[in-house]
Amino acid sequence: MKRKNLNQAAPACRARGEKQPIPPRIGRLGESLRTLWRKDRLLAGTLLIVLADGLLAPGVWAASGGALSLSTSIWVGLLALTTIGLSVYLFYVMFKPEAF
Repeated sequence: MKRKNLNQAAPACRARGEKQPIPPRIGRLGESLRTLWRKDRLLAGTLLIVLADGLLAPGVWAASGGALSLSTSIWVGLLALTTIGLSVYLFYVMFKPEAF
């Protein structure tokens, strides 16, 4: 079975004004994440928090000028994400109390 090279199709698609095709691996990843979100929201939410912290911790570590260890930066990032999450939740509860 010959595989279609998607990188060669991209310039032709752009020239015709069509959308660039999504590589099959990325399409399957998106479908897997949507399925995970529908089946187990707690697990998917935890995964998103950990990924967000993975993006946030290096910034915290760099901003501290090396005064904090990397593990401390990770915990500070998790604390910040938890604080933001609780703030959003409490504002939602305050303005839509009938939902609860």
